[in-house]
Amino acid sequence: MVDVAAERESRLATLHPVFRELDAAVHAYVDLVREAPNLTDDQIEARLLTSGTEQSVATGCVTFVPLAFGRVVVTHLGVNVSDTFVEYDLATKSETEKPFAEQFEYIWAKNVVDIYQRSPDYNEAFKAISIRSAELSAVNNALNGGCDPDSLRESTIAPPTVFVGTPPKQWWQFWK
Repeated sequence: MVDVAAERESRLATLHPVFRELDAAVHAYVDLVREAPNLTDDQIEARLLTSGTEQSVATGCVTFVPLAFGRVVVTHLGVNVSDTFVEYDLATKSETEKPFAEQFEYIWAKNVVDIYQRSPDYNEAFKAISIRSAELSAVNNALNGGCDPDSLRESTIAPPTVFVGTPPKQWWQFWK
């Protein structure tokens, strides 16, 4: 039996205290999906905010935890993934390539994903979160579209795109 709390604590013991906040947020995200796997990303983010998670961390969890979890499955299939992601700003319509190594929610989720995957109590949540990954969705679409699994091995998925900001209002939408 996997003691999820004890294993998380053992990994936190020597780290900077900021990781405790990240761990709490990531764990809250996992618990929300575990309890209600059909919640939308917006609903999960709203519940994280209600529970006291900071806005940027809640958004980071909804955005990056599925990528970290999904990559376990994708890489197990032999597909290569990028060390970067593309941040597309809806307000400015600009994009910037950024390293995952600078995204704390991703780093921590990647650090603890094996705990949730190995836990009988959390394995279904691991699967539900993994399925939310755009990269895993792309691999599933390729397989469902008739792609040979052997041809996916050693292929590389392009960096995923993460959307930020809100699009500006159009001039004719002055009432919004």
